[in-house]
Amino acid sequence: MQSFSEVCAMSEGKWLFLAGLGAGAALALRMSEKQISSVKGFAAKIANSESVTDARRVTAEKLNDVLRTQGAKLIDKLAENLKSQLNAGGGAAWAGFANAGGAGGNPPESSTTSTDKDGVTRDKDGHIIIDGKIVA
Repeated sequence: MQSFSEVCAMSEGKWLFLAGLGAGAALALRMSEKQISSVKGFAAKIANSESVTDARRVTAEKLNDVLRTQGAKLIDKLAENLKSQLNAGGGAAWAGFANAGGAGGNPPESSTTSTDKDGVTRDKDGHIIIDGKIVA
């Protein structure tokens, strides 16, 4: 169980935020249009400052790098899971597909597949075939 001081320390940030929000609202209600436009100009100046713009750019670059690497890893992992499920299921993996070449749980016949200029074998619907199984 947490002590009273631990609970107070956890919620101190929340209370400070709410106090700041209340003070800001009270000040905004008493400000004239000229003062409000002055505050907006000051906020815009800060938002468009060189240091904030640089920080925004660096953050965006780091986020893009992380998304690029983690996204590629996720796609690879999903592809491996799909391949293993298709390979493990054998004929059962084909049972849900109702196509002319795959009826009865068998992979499509060679007459319904073609190989493109990059050496990728596809069925008549454009699905990629590896070892007689649809992988994409």
